[in-house]
Amino acid sequence: MYKRNEEATMLYTITSTLPEVHGGRTKSLLKRIQFMENHFQESHTILTTNYNPNYPRVMERFRERQILSEDTKVVNIYEWFTNGKIEQFPYTKFKKKPKYHETPIEIKGLSYQQSKKDAKVFRYYKEDTYMLYRKYYDIELGILHFEDVMLPSQKHKVERREYNEFGYLHRVILYDKKDNFKLSETLYDRDGEVYCIRHFKENKVSHIHLYQNGNITHAFDDEKDFFTYFFENVIEANSKVFNDARLLDRAILNVSQPIKNIFMIHSSHKNVDDSIKKSFGIFNQRVDEIDQIVVLTEQQKQDMIEDFNISAQRISVLPHFMTIHEPQHVERKQRFLYIGRIDENKQLSHILKAFKIYQEAGYDYGLDIYGHGESRPVKQMEQYIRELNLGDKVQFHGKTNQPGKVFSQHAASLLTSQFEGFSLAVMESINNGCPVLAYDIRYGPREMIKSGENGYLVEPQNIEDLADKMMKITEHPITDVKLDDRFGIQHAEEKYAALLQSVE
Repeated sequence: MYKRNEEATMLYTITSTLPEVHGGRTKSLLKRIQFMENHFQESHTILTTNYNPNYPRVMERFRERQILSEDTKVVNIYEWFTNGKIEQFPYTKFKKKPKYHETPIEIKGLSYQQSKKDAKVFRYYKEDTYMLYRKYYDIELGILHFEDVMLPSQKHKVERREYNEFGYLHRVILYDKKDNFKLSETLYDRDGEVYCIRHFKENKVSHIHLYQNGNITHAFDDEKDFFTYFFENVIEANSKVFNDARLLDRAILNVSQPIKNIFMIHSSHKNVDDSIKKSFGIFNQRVDEIDQIVVLTEQQKQDMIEDFNISAQRISVLPHFMTIHEPQHVERKQRFLYIGRIDENKQLSHILKAFKIYQEAGYDYGLDIYGHGESRPVKQMEQYIRELNLGDKVQFHGKTNQPGKVFSQHAASLLTSQFEGFSLAVMESINNGCPVLAYDIRYGPREMIKSGENGYLVEPQNIEDLADKMMKITEHPITDVKLDDRFGIQHAEEKYAALLQSVE
């Protein structure tokens, strides 16, 4: 069992972003941090490198949702550089409520039209010329979200002014008048002072200037150098650093003081054609500088040993974990289920095509789809449902906050991704007694699914095979589905103890 070294060491997790609405990677790192705090009594600090002036409010809501403990410290790179001056805004003297900055809807000299589709949107005109676009957080309180200054001759914005959740200006973005590429971002603190200007070339950061009292104090050729500067000033020597984002590989490996780098791999390192993903370029070049690599499956460990020439001792397999439920004998709907993101990788069209074959073969189960994604793939999916005339059998419900309950109500869940790092959806489905029909892809399904016991593996990209498995499980339902103990809490504690011990 791992015993904490009292002389060392902080635990850090570095990540590019902690979005309020998040997917598997963020969910996984937050769960890992809480688990390690609870089981090993290790204090933990999360460092984030993206720009989000509303982080303090987001972290408050994370704590309210109990996915982030009061003991976990979160430091953002911009909050750190300004010593908190981008997040500390005025509060009332007696009730200590936030003071909001009100921006009236009316602008002298301009007429406006309120959008019929979105009541928080207004367009402003000088006579017949379109001048300004505004969107509010809250119309009643007059809290402005952003406003776009329009270029009448080109009919696109040349400047965007963004405001935080209190209504204070925090960023001004300038755009090229001809090509509409981003030229620069100027960031403001609570006093309205400029503290950072980020310059862009072809929509990518080309250099960064940091300011104090109106003077340039630091200049960086790109974001990665800025990130390294941040890490070197915040991370204590000899600390253990969990890196959850390939975007940060170069920045953390360039840190000069001694630290223990633990690289967490959340997804496949391979493209569908078996080539190495571009995002693993720095990882590949500097793999010998990484102290320990953590993957989610044995299959990916073996692939990495071969692809990157890494010794087996430097790769740990730590699958996702959860409290294992005993099988529940409940009546389930005669419906299939998909829960997850709606995007190109998930290949929802394969599920719909297979379901169409299943329906035309005379079977009568329905299909429920729960998920979220960008508007375009969602609309494409909805259009495809109509084209296949499946509207009476397929229902799209949007995102669910109760996936466990939904899994427990269905006959079987489906996975047709091109690739995964592990697939939490497969694990959660099985743990809630719902068998899974999944493409046998890299990585995850084959390590959780035992054909005939808790689902079936399907030949990747084989829609007919998926339809056949849907027919098979309809004719011969699988019951008493349970997740293997390898994915339980006790096993996870043993695995994490061994990981921490390996980098002492």
